[in-house]
Amino acid sequence: MKIGLSVVFIVLVLAGCASVPAPTPEQNTLVTGKFLLNWNTTDKMSGGNGKYQVGLGVYFQNNQTGKVISASTQKDGWFVTRKLAGGDYTIQKLFIQQELGNAIYQMTLNGPFPVIIENGIVNNIGAIQIDIGNERYSLRVVDYDTVKYDFQSEFPDSEWNSYEWKNTNIFASGNTD
Repeated sequence: MKIGLSVVFIVLVLAGCASVPAPTPEQNTLVTGKFLLNWNTTDKMSGGNGKYQVGLGVYFQNNQTGKVISASTQKDGWFVTRKLAGGDYTIQKLFIQQELGNAIYQMTLNGPFPVIIENGIVNNIGAIQIDIGNERYSLRVVDYDTVKYDFQSEFPDSEWNSYEWKNTNIFASGNTD
């Protein structure tokens, strides 16, 4: 009985942790960043709720092949994927779901947001803040360095720390108000 409870506890702990897949010869490109979501249904953005979003879906379309690749954020807003090879992509959609009390809010932010992913490196998309009000939203990159330092601190044994890191702006237009 004790062993069974220990295994369940370990599984629950690991399920709540952000994970970083190791590089392989076939998948040697990483895209990483953090998403901060401020969802304010009163349309007064001052302060916001400052919650990191888990499970925010990001849909990339390869501009050469047309293939759509999806990835989701993990614990504490971490976005970490090696699904994308180097190339020219467009983020078609960001799918957001937020639970507040007994209500579930869902929102899809439509692109296109162009992004170029470089092969064989860590593409740092930065800390991305999404502010959502009743009738508008804004997207902006607030910092790149913090993501790299947080990654090195949270995942000190990751092989990606020895890779070259490049800042990659996925919202070149800056604001979508």
